[in-house]
Amino acid sequence: MKKNKILVLIMVFALIISSCYQDRSLATGDVDKKIAKEEKKSKAYSKKSESAEKKASKAKSKKEKALKAINKINRKIAKLEENIQLMDQDLEKQEKELKKQEAALEEAQAEEDEKYETMKRRIRYMYENGNQDYIDIIFSAKGLSDLLNSAEYVEKISAYDKNIFDSYQAVKMSVDSQTNAIADKLAAIEVNKQALKEDKYDLELLRESKKAEVEEYLRIENRNTKLAKAAAKEAQKAEEKINKLLAEKARELEASGDDAGVEVSASGLRWPLRISGRISSYFGRRKSPTAGASSYHKGIDLAVPTGTPIVASAAGKVVIAQYSSSAGNYIMLSHGKRLYTVYMHCSRLAVEVGDQVEQGDIIGYVGSTGISTGSHLHFGISIDGEYVNPLKYVTKP
Repeated sequence: MKKNKILVLIMVFALIISSCYQDRSLATGDVDKKIAKEEKKSKAYSKKSESAEKKASKAKSKKEKALKAINKINRKIAKLEENIQLMDQDLEKQEKELKKQEAALEEAQAEEDEKYETMKRRIRYMYENGNQDYIDIIFSAKGLSDLLNSAEYVEKISAYDKNIFDSYQAVKMSVDSQTNAIADKLAAIEVNKQALKEDKYDLELLRESKKAEVEEYLRIENRNTKLAKAAAKEAQKAEEKINKLLAEKARELEASGDDAGVEVSASGLRWPLRISGRISSYFGRRKSPTAGASSYHKGIDLAVPTGTPIVASAAGKVVIAQYSSSAGNYIMLSHGKRLYTVYMHCSRLAVEVGDQVEQGDIIGYVGSTGISTGSHLHFGISIDGEYVNPLKYVTKP
């Protein structure tokens, strides 16, 4: 009977132990599924944000190109307006000159009439003194020119009168010529001015078209900028959930007894590289360097060449060694007493989950995987479930 009781107790104990392990396994599996789900969500939103940013950037580029075209058109319109203004000034000047020439023509016409009357009186005098032929010339002539061109009269008129008429006729021809030239110039200016106005009108239509383009591109840019920010915000939320789930997973591992890393104090941590590198981003609030990247930095970024060895900041156990859409290839080490160090964006990993490492051991190599703008190591320290400023716990060599 005792043997049977002992056997039953052993079986019950085994069932309890098995149940505990299964519960832990199921719990860890659930967390992994949640992490995978959030990573998928983060990746999708990051991709959406990146796509929207590209569209916004493309629209901005086209908008700036259209604005440059508008500036160029404005300069052309200004030049046309300047030329039209100069033509208006020239028109005003030529119109004044034309008025002068018209006045000169009126004076010349008055002089012609006066000379004609004078010559008729002279001819009448000659007739009255016995020259019969002159009366016929007077009544048959249509004007002074007709009268002077008459062969009979030319033979009779005095050389003095002929010289006066020739001089008058030369002046009149000169005035006529200048008047015609000015009139032709005025007509040409008007034609050119009209052509400039038509060119200006065409440019104004083109400018309005470009303005419409600018408004459309601005609308597209603003819409996609908003979409990019909204998607980046959702990606960030997913990343925060991932960080919480990772912390939860680490706590589960610690509670299960599988997290038996070497216990060290925070002050015993070392620099995670064998070289100093350059700190390209500090712990705390910052402007997101790229779509999907955090605006509150939970570690420090060390800019070093791809392939630079990453070393364990302290002895511990590898609790995470995997790929994340945001962190890329990354590692989490447990050092006991709820102290963890994180190494992100590795080009490749040199350890696996469960590996025990010593302080200074190579655990991976620097890269630019995940959401990254260049080759660097993101180094983070978590104490009691909260990320802290690594520079308070490690010293840059």
